[in-house]
Amino acid sequence: MGGDIKSLQTIMGHTSVKTTMIYLKMSEQRQQNLMENFDALLY
Repeated sequence: MGGDIKSLQTIMGHTSVKTTMIYLKMSEQRQQNLMENFDALLY
């Protein structure tokens, strides 16, 4: 993921960087889940 957290915070309209971090964590978890599902299809 490119860019920095402060820029993403501004784009998303969050007053707190902590809120932005929640979304980033959720995104990382979703990516991991998708990769695990994809791996399950292959193996």
